[in-house]
Amino acid sequence: MDRDTVEEIKRHFGVVAEGLRDDIRAVAEGQALLAEKQDLLAEKQDQLSEKEDQLVTEVKTMIRLSHGQLRDRVERLENRG
Repeated sequence: MDRDTVEEIKRHFGVVAEGLRDDIRAVAEGQALLAEKQDLLAEKQDQLSEKEDQLVTEVKTMIRLSHGQLRDRVERLENRG
């Protein structure tokens, strides 16, 4: 193998290596963006869970109040008769 061929092979592998570096960099950036989006999604899920808990508590409170009011009406009606 002559010197020119060796130099051409070196240049070729240099170009291939640079392309691989660019690809690896793009994958790493994509992974970083994905991790960031996953963190945001987890945060939103936590917020939704908290809101859901709050709404469940409110509904339970309204049901208890309505049940109490109905019980009072039934007792008043029963006492009339």
